[in-house]
Amino acid sequence: MGGGLASSVTPYCSDFGASVSLADGSYTASITLIDARGAPVSTTVNVPPFNVTSNYDTPVDVDFPPDSFFVASAKGAEKK
Repeated sequence: MGGGLASSVTPYCSDFGASVSLADGSYTASITLIDARGAPVSTTVNVPPFNVTSNYDTPVDVDFPPDSFFVASAKGAEKK
């Protein structure tokens, strides 16, 4: 494998998490929070590389720092 998009998910914000089924291998992830219209409301957080092994859960915690969120304005979303 190499380099392509393995999965894309759009969970509800109220879920505070998501599950993704991936084949065995090494992965990276980039995560951006979006609103109900699909517009970004945060900067993108790059997740450090992680490995997936069959029959094992691989929890990956992601933290969005307070300054990564956009604030709404009359012109649209702007970085806080």
